[in-house]
Amino acid sequence: MKKILIVDDNENNRFVLRSIIENYFEQNGGSFHINEVANGIEAVSLQSLEPHHLIFMDIMMPEMDGIKATYKIRQIDPKVLIVAVSAISDKEQQKVILRKGAEDYISKPINTDVFNARFSNYLVLLESRYSTFKSQNISYVNLFTDKVYSYQVVFFMRNEDELSEFWEYYLLNNNQGSESLSDTILTFYTLGTIALKLAVRMEVIAEESCDNIYLTMNGINNIDTSIINLVLHKVPAGIEYKLDEDKLSFCLHKFKKAPIVLSTKKEIPIESCAITDSVPKLPVNEVIAIADKESFHVYSYLDDEDLYNVEEYISSLNSLLLLVGNGDVNRKEVEDIVYNLKGISKLTITYSESYSIAVALNNLAVSIEENMDNFLEKSHAIGGLCSAFSLDLSNWFNLIFKEGAISVDYMDDMIISNSNMLSTHVKTKPSTDADNAAAAEAVDIDDIFNF
Repeated sequence: MKKILIVDDNENNRFVLRSIIENYFEQNGGSFHINEVANGIEAVSLQSLEPHHLIFMDIMMPEMDGIKATYKIRQIDPKVLIVAVSAISDKEQQKVILRKGAEDYISKPINTDVFNARFSNYLVLLESRYSTFKSQNISYVNLFTDKVYSYQVVFFMRNEDELSEFWEYYLLNNNQGSESLSDTILTFYTLGTIALKLAVRMEVIAEESCDNIYLTMNGINNIDTSIINLVLHKVPAGIEYKLDEDKLSFCLHKFKKAPIVLSTKKEIPIESCAITDSVPKLPVNEVIAIADKESFHVYSYLDDEDLYNVEEYISSLNSLLLLVGNGDVNRKEVEDIVYNLKGISKLTITYSESYSIAVALNNLAVSIEENMDNFLEKSHAIGGLCSAFSLDLSNWFNLIFKEGAISVDYMDDMIISNSNMLSTHVKTKPSTDADNAAAAEAVDIDDIFNF
């Protein structure tokens, strides 16, 4: 049952909103319960006692306004979906409440058709957010640590084309450096080639932390232990890996860049995850300070209208991408995915700071548009990629324009590489059993091990 809270000091406004919500559920079905309060203090108190899934928050209210109430509720409950509802046309007020924890903004008077479309998206988001079981990112898979980012990238190895995509992504396209990367990819490529020969389907799951990349191959128990040992014997000393009954995990240490210092003459954004003790020497006449939290900046190169519209596109896109992988996505929704990707690209391509991301998003939109049948047919397989892409795009927007990032191009490489990888998967036709059989031709073991 969805628990909804309406916060507004005007009784008529509460009545109108309640009526629209009730009519929506009457037409579409579903279980719900609605509460109402007249100010921010009551909203904060009620949410602490009786958590709600969705809150519609007015901005201008007596005793405690919606901005303060949103901030306080967000501290109490990070999961709740808060939607600002106000007649205020001040873009700055809209930006403030979104920074304080609201996830969307609806203007009064409420347009019923627009509201119903957004409300449908809210319910999809809530279903994912509060679900007791999630198919993606429910736990770590590597054998080293659970301290990894929430997203995972899955590489399937069902035929030679997919094996080659894995190779190209890490050795040609991905510029996240590691001294162990090439040897590790060669190891997985070798095992993948053997798996194809044996007609065994494998997958590699990539996870990351600030310092490391973790690559894990599942289903390793389908390959003879003696062959696995022979392959691992070729791995250079110093590369960390762990093996259990059905998994093989490698831990790859990312390159550490030298820390950046800030001088009184020029501010330089840092690029590293953490500051080390190794600090470059600067001329003694310059006052220096190690880069700290003050080096994280909120950037404002998008004008207010473009910023608002980009956030709208991303919000809509995320709702649609949630449908990919669960089998519910249809052609119209894929067309809407293309529309939102192109919308983001069109708004951001005129700014030099976001030009590269805009080009990548447009290329992805074109790939999906031109290969829509492939996209629909492969929706189950690419669900994980779409979830990771959706998360990265939201994080990029929040860090650059709301919370602060260490540089204006922070996450650019990740967004671009994920866009390219998703585009490649969309262009590739779904494999058949005949394709897999043809790809699993006899392989010379001696040639495989010769790396």
